[in-house]
Amino acid sequence: MKKLINGNKVLVISHEDDIDGLGGVILGYLAFKDVDYMLIHIKEQTEIVDFVKNNNYEKVFITDLGLDDKIADEINELGMNILHFDHHETNVNASKYAFSTVVIQRNGIGTCGTELFYLYLKENNLLKDNALIKRFIEDTRAYDNWDWVKNKNVEANDLNKLFSIVGIDNYISKMVDKLRNNNKDIFDETDKYLIELHTQEENELIELSDKSLIIREKDGLKFGIVFGNKFFSIIGNTLCNRHPELDYMLLIDPLNMKVSLRSVRIDVSKVAESYGGGGHKYAAGFSLNEEKFKSLLKTIINSDK
Repeated sequence: MKKLINGNKVLVISHEDDIDGLGGVILGYLAFKDVDYMLIHIKEQTEIVDFVKNNNYEKVFITDLGLDDKIADEINELGMNILHFDHHETNVNASKYAFSTVVIQRNGIGTCGTELFYLYLKENNLLKDNALIKRFIEDTRAYDNWDWVKNKNVEANDLNKLFSIVGIDNYISKMVDKLRNNNKDIFDETDKYLIELHTQEENELIELSDKSLIIREKDGLKFGIVFGNKFFSIIGNTLCNRHPELDYMLLIDPLNMKVSLRSVRIDVSKVAESYGGGGHKYAAGFSLNEEKFKSLLKTIINSDK
């Protein structure tokens, strides 16, 4: 968990895993003068209720987090000025509450938590919009739904690369500054140089992952396995496209005890749900504890080769 708490009146709660998670925080800074933020892992949801209950915020926004039923019930019972914006298919139950907006697609196109929060802020005249903010929202949406590939929106992918390079704090501050000033370009020259180096490293790791790819079959589905701790989205999608015989990719991060699932063919959110996780049709994941990790390794060892 990462917090920046200065006793302000507005709190944004999201996660630190991708640019959609951080997009909500960035919009909070653009829309309101004084903002605190709290970035949690999905397994830390239980801390949301106690934290909000014990701190006096005028407004609380939760973005891009799939709330489990118990937490959603508890938030609803608080009766506070809390709003929730999410787009995960595994979180549609939360939309039964008045405080929660869960939308998977808008006009047949996948949306994201950042876009839903942006639309709320615009509709309520809370955000001074500009051309670069619009571009940032579309880039974030395109990357999160993997639309950047078919739409050839390289800038969206580069935005995620920049986040990977500079980290949470620098990414938030860079984006807030550029969007507030409506810069001509979303990247400066230093950003572009760093992104170029990152792309070279990414390509090398894709090739290494392909060479070390483990292939197994379970429940009639063939999947590839990669161990590592970075570039999972691009590795997973690239290898799925390179290997049409694979139904999905299982990408295991033993360091952070997380698993990412990627596919271009099947609904991997169902696989994630079987391990207590969730996500999107073609991009999902789950957290590991020691028991789950051992069980997963046994599954891999005992699966058909």
